[in-house]
Amino acid sequence: MYTEEQITNEFKKVYGQDAEFHEGQLEAIQAVLAGQRVLVVQKTGWGKSLVYFLATKLLRAQGKGPTLVFSPLIALMNNQFEAARKFFPETTSIRLYNSSVDKDYKNYTVDLLKENKIDVLFITPESLTNEEFNNNILPNIYNIGLLVIDEAHCISDWGHDFRPDYMNIVKITDLLPHDAPVLATTATANDRVINDIETQLRYKNDINNKMLVLWGSLQRESLFIQVVKLADFKAKLAWIKDHVLSLQKRVGGVGIIYCTTINDCKLVASWLQKCYPTERVAIYNGQLNKDLRVELEKDFLYNKIDILVATNAFGMGIDKPNIGFVIHCNKPKNVIEYYQQIGRAGRGKEMPLAYAILLTSDDDDNVNNFFIRSAFASYDEMMNVFHVIKENPGCTQREIIANLNYSAKLINKILKYLVAKDAIRKYYASKKMMFTVINEDWQPDEKHIENLTQLRYEELGDMSQYIASHQCHMQYITGLLNDRISHTCGHCAVCKPEQALSESYTDDSILTAGAFVDGFNYDVDIRKKWADNKWISKNELICGNKIFVLTKYGTGNYGKLVKEGKYGCKPAYFADELIDAAVRKLEQIVKSEDIRYLVPIPSLNHPELVSNFTKRLANKLNCQYLDVLGKNSRTEQKNLHNAVQQQQNIETTIYIKENMPFDGNLLLIDDMVDSKWTLTVAASKLLRYAIEHDCNCRVFAFALANSVNSED
Repeated sequence: MYTEEQITNEFKKVYGQDAEFHEGQLEAIQAVLAGQRVLVVQKTGWGKSLVYFLATKLLRAQGKGPTLVFSPLIALMNNQFEAARKFFPETTSIRLYNSSVDKDYKNYTVDLLKENKIDVLFITPESLTNEEFNNNILPNIYNIGLLVIDEAHCISDWGHDFRPDYMNIVKITDLLPHDAPVLATTATANDRVINDIETQLRYKNDINNKMLVLWGSLQRESLFIQVVKLADFKAKLAWIKDHVLSLQKRVGGVGIIYCTTINDCKLVASWLQKCYPTERVAIYNGQLNKDLRVELEKDFLYNKIDILVATNAFGMGIDKPNIGFVIHCNKPKNVIEYYQQIGRAGRGKEMPLAYAILLTSDDDDNVNNFFIRSAFASYDEMMNVFHVIKENPGCTQREIIANLNYSAKLINKILKYLVAKDAIRKYYASKKMMFTVINEDWQPDEKHIENLTQLRYEELGDMSQYIASHQCHMQYITGLLNDRISHTCGHCAVCKPEQALSESYTDDSILTAGAFVDGFNYDVDIRKKWADNKWISKNELICGNKIFVLTKYGTGNYGKLVKEGKYGCKPAYFADELIDAAVRKLEQIVKSEDIRYLVPIPSLNHPELVSNFTKRLANKLNCQYLDVLGKNSRTEQKNLHNAVQQQQNIETTIYIKENMPFDGNLLLIDDMVDSKWTLTVAASKLLRYAIEHDCNCRVFAFALANSVNSED
């Protein structure tokens, strides 16, 4: 056993003779070295990674095995990898195992494990269900020295960021020797989450030998928190224009702007580049390819980016000392997520004061409610997936999708949950991932699921109360996190209003923002593959490789006019202002592409809405209106939730009317674009029809509004 003096000496070797432990760090290290199971709940920036890196260094000196660090995000893992270099200068002693590393790297990692040359191995929880990992890595991990579960709130479905893959980690902890230390760390857990983590990670079959929980204050002395209430999204853009540059000059460093959806990220980033051409602005979201994400993370960490506009895919555990501000363009779903994200700012000594600004408007909850509804699978959804697998043993995920009207994302989430719960097994055959039931009597806890959904709405309500409250912002947040010593901070916009940023913006800025929102390029890429993953023939593709789109549904003047025209008046009718805007968007395209015909996508619910708009638009563009498409009575496309069923539905729904010859290029017109299947299938049918009837034809597509939501 190491003495306090020995531990401190090792610490000073890394951080210098004048360095001192933060309160609680030494105690946590001592508990780990004593072989205990420890849960550390400390504020962001406290130094949780220091605990397991220093403990690893000391355990390895005693001849113990490598440390396994489970980390939820590649961005976080890369950040931790760089931090570990302070303790382990030998580059091969720190390794990553995730989807961003290639096969050669993974093979070399296996060789190093066999030779006991790895000190720290960073792993994604998803790896535990990976056949390659289970065959090559797990058998070569001898005598695990320390198991670390970073961002441990992900284990609990009561937490804001529950991940089914994390549940598989519990299976490993159950197999560990009684004296093998386990360290779980988080900054975003209230009492409910902590109790759940304790229950899951305690010593197997030993309810009396519980985890040691080390609490610390969650107060952040360096954060100035402010809520700015605005009318709508364009007002948020106007505020950003008038205040972000001066804010950056006031605090220095770099900034993060969080948006709920990818579309909002694109809008805000483009606005920043328009307002501040000299600023280096980038967008980060979970749909970017892995190489680009890694590149962006490095650029941000090495100060090559001034402002990063991101979804919640970025931020967990990112340790960068000079983040001077975090701005939220939308109300977060809960206070816990908000605390985690604002905790990125003000972490370095050179940043004594950083700003956390929440820009909120009444329409924020439209998107939040959508994501809450889809956050956790219902009892019926889980059982339906379970029964499809039970009735079709050895089925693939694609086959499950074809049988159920659920999104691929939801089905993937359910499959992970069922695997973690040992209800089903995932395996590979003929290079295909397949599923089979291993517990035929399995049933989800229906009451628990209902409680979880209710909790999500309560958390959103807490966020609304926080915005309306006149209580100290930091005290309100830490109180909801059950901080034992939550108190007024003395330096937020409530405690120190004279230091708050103005909530106003200029008339010129709001006019410019309104014009920008309405004039933004909302075009979307076309689909190039069918739902069965086969490439769409070039002869059936929408031309131009894009669907032209006027606006985002519900956003800006045009987006609100689309919403009002479709649902706010009877009969439904799109205003002349939308006709004029569409003409400005399309007239050059119509001319350059020699488009002769405008073809409406038929609707059974609003049979005159799109056709009337198309007639008026055709007249303005000097094109011919062509009513060539018909529609059968089938399920509405908006009520279908995966690509297989969306494509199949529109294939059997839409048809070309008889004796409708045409010779010239067409422009399909629809009111909304979301999945893109309606326009894709309609274009394909028209192009096939043209070939069969010797018509000379190319097909383009236009939609008034993009109605897709994505928060990744």
